[in-house]
Amino acid sequence: VELFAGGTVIGAAQLNTSGVASLTFSNLAIGTYAITATYTGDTNDAGSTSLPVSLTVGKIPTTTDLGSSMTTGSNPQVDLVATVVANVGPTPTGTITFSNATSTLGTATLDASGVATLVLNLPAGTYAVMAVYSGDATHLPSTSQPITVVVNPITFVLSVSPTTITL
Repeated sequence: VELFAGGTVIGAAQLNTSGVASLTFSNLAIGTYAITATYTGDTNDAGSTSLPVSLTVGKIPTTTDLGSSMTTGSNPQVDLVATVVANVGPTPTGTITFSNATSTLGTATLDASGVATLVLNLPAGTYAVMAVYSGDATHLPSTSQPITVVVNPITFVLSVSPTTITL
């Protein structure tokens, strides 16, 4: 049995003992197709072609996860790391927008592994941060769960020595 999408062969499969052919394929781009199956026949059975069945291939769902780490010292930085994954197909590409409530903290581009990193110098405070993946030609957008990032104030001690002055 051969399967066709608009007259183009997309694959072939053997009939099992129940007369059923099963085919898994991944060679169709996003769009809607009229799928038909053609059986060429054998010595006992005549060939036939099915009526068309509509098949819609959509964008692939994604999941965006967000994590953070912080460096310490005189100039502490927050590293926001977003990872976008899809269960099938190619690795997602595109842009991540990192935001805190209603303000954008910055954007970063996904690398070949689907990871985007944004390094920030944030003032002391507590931030509810989310990562928003904008999607690409084959992947749907997705948004991470919010994470809480706490930036503590920098503390320092100022001392003067010697403690007495003689005039």
